[in-house]
Amino acid sequence: MITFDTLKFSKKLVESGVPQRQAEAHAEAFAEVIDDQLATKQDLKDLETRLNHNILTRLGGLVIATVGIGVTILGLLISAHH
Repeated sequence: MITFDTLKFSKKLVESGVPQRQAEAHAEAFAEVIDDQLATKQDLKDLETRLNHNILTRLGGLVIATVGIGVTILGLLISAHH
């Protein structure tokens, strides 16, 4: 989870001339966006793990299919020469 200091953010806004209530509203809205939209390092690691698993699973399937096709072609060639 990403930590966002809404109090610090709103104080900086107030110091720059934004009214207190508006600064607090901006800080809360920004915190919601961060919570809803940004991925954490752990989110990215989890995604990488899932993608790697999917890729390896698909590659394994392709290898098996390729070997199966090769064996079938070889069998057809052998039977054609007899």
